[in-house]
Amino acid sequence: MRIAFLFTVLLGMCGSIHSQNIRPVETDYFQQPPHLSIRALQACSEHTVWFAANNGVYGFTRDGGKTWHTDSLTVDGKAPEFRSLAALNDSTVMLLSIDSPAYLFRTEDYGKTWQLVYTDGRSKIFFDALFFKDTLQGIAVSDPADACFRIITTPDGGKTWQQSPCTALPPAYEGEACFAASNSNLWWQGSHIRLATGGHHSRLFVSDDNGISFTALPAPIISGEELTGIFSIDFANAQTGYIGGGNYMKNDSSIVTLFKTTDGGRHWTPMPLPGYAFVSSVKIISANRIAVTGMQGTYVINSKGKPVEWSDDAGRKLSFYTLSKAPGSPYLWMAGSKGRIARVKINWQE
Repeated sequence: MRIAFLFTVLLGMCGSIHSQNIRPVETDYFQQPPHLSIRALQACSEHTVWFAANNGVYGFTRDGGKTWHTDSLTVDGKAPEFRSLAALNDSTVMLLSIDSPAYLFRTEDYGKTWQLVYTDGRSKIFFDALFFKDTLQGIAVSDPADACFRIITTPDGGKTWQQSPCTALPPAYEGEACFAASNSNLWWQGSHIRLATGGHHSRLFVSDDNGISFTALPAPIISGEELTGIFSIDFANAQTGYIGGGNYMKNDSSIVTLFKTTDGGRHWTPMPLPGYAFVSSVKIISANRIAVTGMQGTYVINSKGKPVEWSDDAGRKLSFYTLSKAPGSPYLWMAGSKGRIARVKINWQE
């Protein structure tokens, strides 16, 4: 689903929202060209991080942000808008653009050479997210056309792609789609795939057979308008996970924007955020902590559901689109509008 770049305007509409427990964190900033909107970010390790953005731009660091390689791709004179990225290792990466014609590129050598491995010129194509469960098997999802969510999968590390039959998923409702907001409405572990939707209907699509078939479960996040619903998910396993989102255009006391499930999405526990903050991205960062970010800031939530708002050491809000953390790394990375990338280092035991 298309998300307009309304960051500055919406921040003014929402006003100043404060938590009772704002906590500064050690923050480093890495400025990319200010015309970039960065909605796809992946930390491969403590030192290597990739991002993808509009205007065909991508970039990476191999030394924890000290230096960056930033470049761009064009196809037939057109600069694709990248909203999805998947890194299989430090050097092997895929970039997926959104609308028709959509392009999926793959590199094995840190972007020295790129191969176009998939293209889709059909009408209404609009890819929202890309996810790999290992170095071979990956999945991407596009908004529906004629009630059919378009899902493509790869068995060979992104070299070839096949579309799943429309019958694999229940039909999409009128006005239901996914959000290309943070490359985080897909998750795959073992044989378990989770896919979240929004718009006029918010649902969690559940597959426990590697995407051969899906069941659609209702979700408690607000829906009914074009920019409402689930914007992001993250799961620890097939049973325990989180959904985040809300209303992109406003926040009020009637909206809970974060929920947790411990039974695979059949039941949900609300986890209210201060100021009913909108959630663009949710990320599990440790066994008993999750982090969320959005227009109103970034929050860390403990296992009991208590949220604490983070700020940098200058007291500024950390307002971003997307989050990423490499396994074993002490850093949580974030990216957003105006070419902004940041990382925070915190005490994971607190």
